[in-house]
Amino acid sequence: SPRAYNEPIYSIARGKISSIYTDRDGALIVTVLHTFNNVNITSQYVHLSRYADIYVGKEVTENDILGYMGSTGKSTGPHLHWEMRLNMEAINPDFFVETYPTIFLQEKEKFFRQ
Repeated sequence: SPRAYNEPIYSIARGKISSIYTDRDGALIVTVLHTFNNVNITSQYVHLSRYADIYVGKEVTENDILGYMGSTGKSTGPHLHWEMRLNMEAINPDFFVETYPTIFLQEKEKFFRQ
């Protein structure tokens, strides 16, 4: 479903904020490090309109707002560019769903709030 400008963006799961920055094109970005069964996976949230009250190193849960829907950087309208990475390589989120189904099922309703 379409999302609104400034709608809150939540972390996909528990983790720690590992970076908050603006890229060279002006996109506001937050990266969260998640550790599942001793495996580090990052989730990245791009094109935010603004950041929430966050800082690098902050522990977050699926109930914490990272920022707000926006259109910063090279973007044609408000949306969330969401990535997951394993060992710095982008992965299909299906990997997360298939590898950690219990965690994903517990968290997905909170991430994909209506």
